[in-house]
Amino acid sequence: ESLVLVRAALRGLGQEAELSPKAIGEIELCVTEAANNCIEHALANRAERDVRIDWVVYPDRLELAVCDHGSTLQPELLARADESLLEIDPADPRTLRIGGRGLALIKTLMDEVSYSTENGWNRLVMVLRRPPPDSD
Repeated sequence: ESLVLVRAALRGLGQEAELSPKAIGEIELCVTEAANNCIEHALANRAERDVRIDWVVYPDRLELAVCDHGSTLQPELLARADESLLEIDPADPRTLRIGGRGLALIKTLMDEVSYSTENGWNRLVMVLRRPPPDSD
């Protein structure tokens, strides 16, 4: 239920950072997906655990991190997540599966994605490059 508030905050931050509506929508989608993954997989749906979202705006990029104290992400899951997981072939029912596409979606929409664990915090960092300001 807190994700509704997170999405609203992301929209406001995106507008303040002068991002396009498309970029804001992609950020909302990626952060929501990452937070859902934390809740469902890392925290095993335990309500007593927190998910932290960090947001830093640089002149050339936006860095977002979704952090938790849960189970760590297996490195091969992030490595295997690519655009091919997003392809759907109506003739092949295996491509119509529900779930398992979140990391691929994040890696497709963001310019950089990395994962680390430090001091008990798992951090999925997403970077979105910002276009240079118009020079006129």
